[in-house]
Amino acid sequence: MKRCLELAKLGLGRTKTNPLVGCVIVHQNNIIAEGYHSAFGKPHAEVEAFNKVKDKSILKECAVYVNLEPCSFVGKTPACAALFEANPCKRLIVGMLDPNPRVAGKGIERLRKAGIETTLSVLEEQCQHLNKAFIKSIHAQQPYVIAKWAQSDDGFIGSTNERVMISNDLVNTVSQKWRAEIDAYLIGNNTLRIDQPRLDLREFQGNQPLRCILGNSIDLNNPFFENETPGILFTHQHPNQLPSHFKAKDISNPLGILKYLYQENVGTLMIEGGRQTIQSFLHLDLVDELRIITNHALKLQQGISAPELPDDLFFLEAQEFYRDNSINYFQRIP
Repeated sequence: MKRCLELAKLGLGRTKTNPLVGCVIVHQNNIIAEGYHSAFGKPHAEVEAFNKVKDKSILKECAVYVNLEPCSFVGKTPACAALFEANPCKRLIVGMLDPNPRVAGKGIERLRKAGIETTLSVLEEQCQHLNKAFIKSIHAQQPYVIAKWAQSDDGFIGSTNERVMISNDLVNTVSQKWRAEIDAYLIGNNTLRIDQPRLDLREFQGNQPLRCILGNSIDLNNPFFENETPGILFTHQHPNQLPSHFKAKDISNPLGILKYLYQENVGTLMIEGGRQTIQSFLHLDLVDELRIITNHALKLQQGISAPELPDDLFFLEAQEFYRDNSINYFQRIP
């Protein structure tokens, strides 16, 4: 099952509102085939693994491991339960049930009726953690929201008039890795004006995340718009001569933005600034995770204060150090 989770992670940043799934087929204590869900709309992990088994007759002697219950309905791809019915294995080991009401145990029921021995809830907590974005999208029909900022040791995230470099080069590389693992970024108009970020993927391979701007009076002459990565302006003032790779939506409230992005198959959203934008999502209890970078060697003494954390809504899950910078990872309290 640990190998299933390793394989599933290879789909980070590519599966959108679909789950991260890995599949391992074992014959006589040897792994003979592996697969994972590589991208939204592409074949599921089970299909990828089964296709690598040339002699399907040996499947009846095999154990198949998968971190998520095989689906039981036809969507963008055929139902995986039908795959098992056509090529039954000896035993199926499942990490967690699918939270989708269209599945939710129905896949297991079909496989048991097909005579396949099934074992459930193996490394269930780890499986649920990996697919926390998928679980939220099913229950709330909203993307999983990560708020991220970098702050000085005395709690400032920047200046009101000029860009301030806070995180070091090692942390910037980590941030690029995050960018390869999410579907969309959101910043406010002030961050666009002052920091002139690119929000594109440079140091890692992966899908370019959708770039979203929230605010009015947006300056289309900003170098941000020279990059042809698609994006959305959430604004009440639709600019004239909007670049062809951008579209404008008359939505400004955070919940409306999340509902719209979910309809656009955005499964994970990272809010990167500024303070007002992040605070608006925190205030409405719409943030699932925080990633706070602190430069302990830097004191700004004045400027824009870091967002205020709601009381008792998050717990510190992990902490990493990169020279004089730290990254604190906070998760919502279940």
